[in-house]
Amino acid sequence: MCGRFHVGEELIRGLEKNFPNLSGKLAAGDVYPSREAAILFLADGEGGAAGKVSARLMGWGYEMAPHTRLLINARAETIDSRPAFREDYALRRCAIPASGFYEWKRTGRESVKYEFTDPGKILFLAGIFRPEGDSGRFVVITTAANRSMIPVHDRMPVLMEAEEIGGWLQEPEISRAILGRQPRELKAELAEDAWEQLSLFDMPK
Repeated sequence: MCGRFHVGEELIRGLEKNFPNLSGKLAAGDVYPSREAAILFLADGEGGAAGKVSARLMGWGYEMAPHTRLLINARAETIDSRPAFREDYALRRCAIPASGFYEWKRTGRESVKYEFTDPGKILFLAGIFRPEGDSGRFVVITTAANRSMIPVHDRMPVLMEAEEIGGWLQEPEISRAILGRQPRELKAELAEDAWEQLSLFDMPK
């Protein structure tokens, strides 16, 4: 799963430069479920030119009965068939920029927190979104862990390169190819707060 990611100062400066509508709205730090983060999506003519990559803040996690907790992840393997997600995958794909993301490794009765990054590069996490509430909500798509991730957890976010964002948003064939491949390997390090107490959202699945 992916239950928390990080947004750094450098990423914020880049987003504000490319998307002036975000200026002054972003704060560096960790993003938890229910909190807002910037997503990149394909404008449909409302608030931007149709077909143009735009950005806006949305809340992380779908509120869906009968679930009492937010749905924050969708599995790549079933996203095009599961009723909760298939329409959004077909019509409302997005990319979530992040400086890194976190995962927890269960060791006996302890869970140790790791941060995954690609030094010097932004991570673009694949996601979907829907109009919900005042600003809309998104979920992060996950896939089977690669070699750099598997020692910590068996799932990880689907990742794309910056130059693939347009294809991911617009082309169904490209989006399926991105979902079907193994994400690039990342650098794993103990997080600064590696032994912090877990929240319910952070508990490994």
